[in-house]
Amino acid sequence: MPGNLAVGTYTIRTSFVEGRDDRKNADEKFATVAEIKTLSRVKGSNKATIGTSPLFADVTTSGGAYYDIKNLHALGIIKGSGGKFNPQGTLTRIQATEMVLRALGITTSGSTTLSASDIKPGDYGYAVLATGARHGIIALENGKINAHHPMTRADMARALVNGFKLQGFSANTFTDVPTSHAYYKDVQALYALGITTGYADNTFKPTNTVTRQNFAQFVNRTLYANSK
Repeated sequence: MPGNLAVGTYTIRTSFVEGRDDRKNADEKFATVAEIKTLSRVKGSNKATIGTSPLFADVTTSGGAYYDIKNLHALGIIKGSGGKFNPQGTLTRIQATEMVLRALGITTSGSTTLSASDIKPGDYGYAVLATGARHGIIALENGKINAHHPMTRADMARALVNGFKLQGFSANTFTDVPTSHAYYKDVQALYALGITTGYADNTFKPTNTVTRQNFAQFVNRTLYANSK
């Protein structure tokens, strides 16, 4: 170990990047597995110990999305507050947009504009939403961006398909997402790629809201599907 390493505890982020050989562009390769470790060195010692960095206090292995949340946290895509993630909390449109931008490695642009009646330059989240709209991740609703409204499952499908440029089609049609639905192709792409399976009654429930845990699962599945 280098002798000039100062005493203290350091955070180590590691990730495994998986990409297809026929995709040469760096923006089409995504890290799908990541870990956060700590490296600690005490005074008077030339050795360091590696430990596991704690995850959110309210995310347990029995929660159903533990590994998805753990992976996205290690990649820096999701962040908590006060040491908690609030997995069952409602995800807002601005939070979802920010998460997808991080997953794509897109930096928010202060020069990008957004013509929405309910937000203006300088407002909280303006740059995030303007950048997200530019990449098709989020869209206006009757002239409004509705930044703090809950993210719906249909909007989630649109965000992932447009953001990651997903392509796929399946003969399966959810009973509540007919061919005439505005986001039919987006939902079909998620199903074809195994990102969603829908519900047992063959519905997708496009107007249902997405929890923070659910969205983490969908984003992590998208990273995996897009790396193949």
